[in-house]
Amino acid sequence: MNTIRSSFEGRNGNGNVEQQWTELKKSLVDAAEQHFHQSRQPRKNWISAETLTLTEEKWLAFVMWQNQHTCVEKQKHCVALCKLVKQAVKKDKKEWWDTNMAAIEADLRQLWQGDFFKKLKTLSISKTRPVDTILDEAGQPLQRNEDKLARRRHFMNVLNVENAVAAEVLTVVEENGDI
Repeated sequence: MNTIRSSFEGRNGNGNVEQQWTELKKSLVDAAEQHFHQSRQPRKNWISAETLTLTEEKWLAFVMWQNQHTCVEKQKHCVALCKLVKQAVKKDKKEWWDTNMAAIEADLRQLWQGDFFKKLKTLSISKTRPVDTILDEAGQPLQRNEDKLARRRHFMNVLNVENAVAAEVLTVVEENGDI
């Protein structure tokens, strides 16, 4: 708490409420970064720490370029970092793949089939979202938006029809408890 207070008092705390709130927020964030040393963890197990820092640097360069959109140097720097990130990601994926394949091959050589299939299963699990495709009558995916819209309208007309059963029949069925 003393760190936050000293950080807040060290800043220019004079001014309106909005400026004071901004200064307090900056003080809290600075104190948290100083004491917790939280680093960003990769979401994928193949991403290295160097690639993560390069990605952060690329993001900051992009933000600076967007803030000064007419600056050609910032655009070139951002494009260069994008290329570096792409190369680093490719390298990390290759290293991860080579390491996993070496472990799988070792399991196969030693006839450890259980470990082999466990590792193989972790490789084949896909965490991507399924793509919703609209199929035509023959089961082929529709490509054009007009065809997709026509197919959707067809099903809206088929599924949203008026009830053909008389209201009296429905009340009798409900009273008998047949529903």
